[in-house]
Amino acid sequence: ENLLDLTDVELTERARRVVASAEPRLAGATVVDSAVVRLRSGATFFFPGSAPLLPRTHSQSLSNVAFAGDYVKIDHGSWSQERAFVAGIEAANAVAGREVATAVPLPAVEPHVELGRVAARAARSALGDQVPFGVKALVNLRSSLFGGSRGGNPPSSSST
Repeated sequence: ENLLDLTDVELTERARRVVASAEPRLAGATVVDSAVVRLRSGATFFFPGSAPLLPRTHSQSLSNVAFAGDYVKIDHGSWSQERAFVAGIEAANAVAGREVATAVPLPAVEPHVELGRVAARAARSALGDQVPFGVKALVNLRSSLFGGSRGGNPPSSSST
C-alpha cells in the first residue's frame, strides 16, 4: 500500500490507530486537528556534518515555539521516523511545561556505531573549518528559515 495514495482523512486515521497501538490509553482519543504534507520526491534536511545546523526542540527566539521532526537536534540518538517521534515527545513536554511522555531510551551504542562516530570526529578535526559541498548554501537557507546561524538555539554539548 502506498501511503501517498491515501486521503488526508485515511492517513490521519491510520496515524491515530498506530499511536493507539503504541499507547493503549489513547485508543479512544479523538483527533481534533491534523495536517498532511506530501513530498513525493522529498529528502531529509540533515546529512553528514549538518548537526550544528539543526534547531533544538526549544526556540530561544520564539518562547512559544517548539520544533518537532526528524530535522530537530535531540540527545536521544535515534534517526528518521524514530527521531521525529522522540522530537514530538520532547516538543509536547515543552508545550505542556512538564513531562507528559517519555521516550524509550536507546540501548548502549553498538561498537560499529561508536567506531563510526570516532571516525567522523577525527575527520571533522582533520578538516577543520572545511565543510562538505553545498553546506554553506544550506546554512544560508536554514538561517533564513530559522533565524541566525543556529536558529537562536543554545549550543549543545552532545555530539551527533
